[in-house]
Amino acid sequence: MQGLAIRRLVDDDKRVISLRRLVIDIRGSLDVLTREVYVAGSGLPYGADEALQKALATGLVEGFWAPNTGPTAFFPSMQAHAAFDMLAGTQPDARTRDDRISASLMKKLDDWLSDKDIKSIVDWSNKLVAHAADQERNQHLDFGSLRPTMAMVASAQRRLVRTAEVISAYILRGPIHGALVPVFQYSQFAKLESAMSNKNAIKIAQRRWGELAKDRDQWTSGVLEELTGRPISGP
Repeated sequence: MQGLAIRRLVDDDKRVISLRRLVIDIRGSLDVLTREVYVAGSGLPYGADEALQKALATGLVEGFWAPNTGPTAFFPSMQAHAAFDMLAGTQPDARTRDDRISASLMKKLDDWLSDKDIKSIVDWSNKLVAHAADQERNQHLDFGSLRPTMAMVASAQRRLVRTAEVISAYILRGPIHGALVPVFQYSQFAKLESAMSNKNAIKIAQRRWGELAKDRDQWTSGVLEELTGRPISGP
């Protein structure tokens, strides 16, 4: 099931909705994603300095509070400009309204989705799960070596998660993942005690679940720095 899910997410067929198709569509729309659209398209002021002066003049800045929406939301505007600097590969003193997201950055996202582990899992899914290939007609293939390991699946999933995080959190300025693994309101291993001969099995499973969840919740860390090769700069 995980192999087929990975296969669907990197499908580049124009008739489907997938993560790869989203990357392709964004790459074809870079002329639309200008700095001005990125910063001010949702109602933020393009000029952060002017917005700050307006907020100060109208008494909207009090202590640690400042407006985060509307024409005086200077701090979110600063943050948007700083994020776009990284996406466009520009410096703050060279900003223009017509700046575009770097084409090389989009190429990197495509490369992430072409990772060798992803390719191996897709190849395995195509030949042995989604379709029925036989050894006689594919004597050049070692079917045994095609079977992915859990480590390969985790590596592929990590690439998919990081690509999705870049698109959602930074390119489209949408939701950011606080955690990847859902928090259960009850034990996910409930009712399994009766099936376990080892009384400590549930505790072992819970400990292992926690280890895996902690690891996966770090998958989005440093994603923008890896993609752009630049440290995140302040607004």
